[in-house]
Amino acid sequence: MQAALIEVPADAAGWERFSWSNRSSHDLIRQTIRSKVGPSLPDLVLEPILENDWQAWLLRHALTHEQMTGVLGSLSTDLSVLDPQDPEALAQWIDQHYLEHYAVESALGISS
Repeated sequence: MQAALIEVPADAAGWERFSWSNRSSHDLIRQTIRSKVGPSLPDLVLEPILENDWQAWLLRHALTHEQMTGVLGSLSTDLSVLDPQDPEALAQWIDQHYLEHYAVESALGISS
């Protein structure tokens, strides 16, 4: 699992690391689901994360999580709401997000 997915981004460089690691994990998850389970999940734009596109990115990203967990028969947490300026909310979101990636990768027998 990408270590950058558990780190709370504190600056633009941190968000770039998160964005790249997140995208890499989603790519591997999508490819593995296609090869092991069958359905081809859509490749939504998850990188880069643009400030002026924040809300749309959150919605695309949450949909990606709903699709990947749905294929595996599990539920996704609501990742569509986040105030990145609230340190406590951000830390909680990063934790929930990481745990979901960890669970999905573990269920698929992969590690990004």
